[in-house]
Amino acid sequence: MAADPKNAPVISNLKKEVKILAREIVAGVRESNYFPAFAEMTMQGEIEGVTVRGKADRVDADTKNHAIVIDYKTGAVDRQSLQLPLYISFLPKKYTADGAYYLSLKPGNFKMIESKGNPEAAGEIVRAIKRGEIAPSPKDANVCRYCPARFICRGGEHEEN
Repeated sequence: MAADPKNAPVISNLKKEVKILAREIVAGVRESNYFPAFAEMTMQGEIEGVTVRGKADRVDADTKNHAIVIDYKTGAVDRQSLQLPLYISFLPKKYTADGAYYLSLKPGNFKMIESKGNPEAAGEIVRAIKRGEIAPSPKDANVCRYCPARFICRGGEHEEN
């Protein structure tokens, strides 16, 4: 199917942004002692008996098995998020973690932002959830009506029956 000519300026702009992004990533790798070792790496571990799983966008390593975890972000970055510190703790044992970074992909403002999250906080969060002390807080309450856990979860208590 041929592209709609009305979309040509948007497509042209996207192509330019992708080229700029690719150049920025390649330049970053060239300036670093690390090289991309894994992409979309499944990360998994246990915290307080609860299996936690995710996918790291990229793991870079050096020749001495030091590694950094990189997560691509197109929107806002929460430096306190537990995501990257957990991924660091789930790295294969052969790697020594040197850090975790968000790579902001905002056009014209590509940059690495160091994660400040604390992986030890994850254990306390899991314990609090097990004690029932953390209430569900969906950003959109309408999602509760489609959630398979809605009958056991307090997230939908605000909904009228």
